[in-house]
Amino acid sequence: MRRNWIKLYVDQCLRGTMMKELPYNERWLWFGILLLAGDSPFDGKICITENIGYTDEQIAELLETPVDIYKSAKEKMLNHHKIKVEKNNVILIVNWTKYQSEYKRLKVYKSRVKRGTKKSTRKSTKKDTNSSLSISPSNSSSTSKEIKDKYKEIRHEVIKYLNEKTRKNFDIDSDSVIALINGRLNDKKPTNLEELKFVIDVKVSQWLNDTENNKYLRPDTLFRKSNFENYRNEILPKRRPQVGENIHKSTHKEIAYGEERGIKILEIDKELADEVKKARRAKDINRLDELENIKKERIAEWSQQRQKKTQAI
Repeated sequence: MRRNWIKLYVDQCLRGTMMKELPYNERWLWFGILLLAGDSPFDGKICITENIGYTDEQIAELLETPVDIYKSAKEKMLNHHKIKVEKNNVILIVNWTKYQSEYKRLKVYKSRVKRGTKKSTRKSTKKDTNSSLSISPSNSSSTSKEIKDKYKEIRHEVIKYLNEKTRKNFDIDSDSVIALINGRLNDKKPTNLEELKFVIDVKVSQWLNDTENNKYLRPDTLFRKSNFENYRNEILPKRRPQVGENIHKSTHKEIAYGEERGIKILEIDKELADEVKKARRAKDINRLDELENIKKERIAEWSQQRQKKTQAI
């Protein structure tokens, strides 16, 4: 199950074996590994599905760390029996259940408390019907509806587009879809309709005819925060119409956007290449993080400018 938090023991973190087993520039990766395991739907495992793991490069990118530093830390964690690597690079945290089992117990407890609070709130609402300041359930639901409907038009267009491209039938108004797409539109570096469609195009081009990965063409995979940030920075393979193929005008626009975005990413990578090399040689993690953020900001700025130009035409 995905968790909102993981448990850390102060004494073990400050005075435990980790301080000796990992050098200072690799210690964060142990906490990062624990956080990824906590974010996984499979208890104590870091994986895409239960039997398919991430590559070392993907995990390093998720933790925004140079690959060589991650691999070095991973090897030490294996040697000191902190993790195990199963088939297909699925990472298993040793003693996860021993130290993290409290989450499930507290989740059940909080769920009971929440249900009890709701019951008491309903009782007090009935008692306070004469008060002009009381909030009725209908008011509460209408407020919730307004929040959900803020991006309704974009959300509907994105899922309709996904269904058309994948030949599937995802529910446009399901709670999970609303949370995922609204979440990406409300990120610190928010996305837009074109980028959401771009991510669909990228992964459809890679997975549509792949029997193993086709099942991941779904909102939970495409629009999950950690995945989406990686996918939006990929390059869409060039696609040329086949002879006699009738392509809709909007499809031409989507192909053009993907190709232009890919060219822009390559341009930015070229501009920052020397700085990235210097930072890697110096093993300057802060500078690498800074350069990665610069790249993301430039891509986002380009995307916003392009969208404004498109709307003005």
